[in-house]
Amino acid sequence: MYRVLAFLLAMFCVAVVAQIVAVTALRDYQSHGDISFVRAVENVLPGVASGSTRDDGQLDYAENPVGKQHPADGPALIQAELLYLINVERAVARVSPLSPGRDPAVQRHAESMMTYGYRSHWDVNGFTPHMRYSMSGGTNRARQNIAGPFNLADYTQDDESVSWRDLAKSVHQELMESDVGRANILDKWHGKVDIGAGCSEAECWIAQQFESTQVKFSAVPAFSNGRLDISGTLSADLTLDGVAVWHHPYPRPLSLGQLDATYYYDYGQKPVVFVRPPVPGDQYYPEDAVTYEWAAGIDPYSLDSRLSRSSSPPLPVEVGHSAAIPWTTATRWEQSGESFHVEADLSQVVARVGPGVYTLQVWGRQGYERVALTNYTIFVV
Repeated sequence: MYRVLAFLLAMFCVAVVAQIVAVTALRDYQSHGDISFVRAVENVLPGVASGSTRDDGQLDYAENPVGKQHPADGPALIQAELLYLINVERAVARVSPLSPGRDPAVQRHAESMMTYGYRSHWDVNGFTPHMRYSMSGGTNRARQNIAGPFNLADYTQDDESVSWRDLAKSVHQELMESDVGRANILDKWHGKVDIGAGCSEAECWIAQQFESTQVKFSAVPAFSNGRLDISGTLSADLTLDGVAVWHHPYPRPLSLGQLDATYYYDYGQKPVVFVRPPVPGDQYYPEDAVTYEWAAGIDPYSLDSRLSRSSSPPLPVEVGHSAAIPWTTATRWEQSGESFHVEADLSQVVARVGPGVYTLQVWGRQGYERVALTNYTIFVV
């Protein structure tokens, strides 16, 4: 009896605190023009909603107040606030919230931009976001936002403390004002997000990587003697709709001048083959290739490595392309419920195109909507 009463009392207290936090958050929004869980809890329970990180990487809300941390603690606080702001936007847009990802490459990229002082989706080793994602073990589709540099002096108070919350708010606002950044934040097909923050004593650089979760491969996709064999499961209500393979030369280091002039990233320089399902009986496809049009950003490898550095952000230049892309008919194309299996002989394609980075795109369909599910890279030497 006493246990039941204690349980009911505890639940009552939790409900009261939750209601107080909700009301405080509303009032806080009216005062500041935004919503912050950290600030709302801090107003209700002073000193609880602020803190640094524990050894396991999670925020410890029982220590020092937010805004009085050394820059070494800034990244964790920025990451927590940005995740919250992203999920607030998604809640307003009525799409599912994102859970934190576990790709260390995102933090490394933010730190690389901070260390070398560049702003690009590419890195100094010549890798793109989906290449880094695949090398870290990711097999789905990944898209990236970047922002920075943000001058810490602009967010430093009279007592020389840094308002990491205000910095995160500026990052979020900048990305939401970008068509691409906003689309990544609100994409309903994304299920996870990794947030990297590289902060020096003077500046912060941000990288966000959004990851879809609709495909689970039975084995890591690979070419075996030029044959592509992929199998796994799709999330409910998706049907296998297509496979495309893109190619890009093997990565090589890029100069800071090349990175300064590079904005967009793509799956490769061009698609090299589209894979289609076999047709039954004595039927056949009338065409062996299809004219395909796509837009791509400036390829940094097309720029002189001696290009001087630029103090202004790279121009979002896109170049239109058109080419006849060959079809390859799969030798196996099956889907039973959520399970699928595709096999295709791409040995002639690999022999014709040569070594490099082959990016595999798997497309699904839900009703009338076609969805890109992967951008997995396979390195062929």
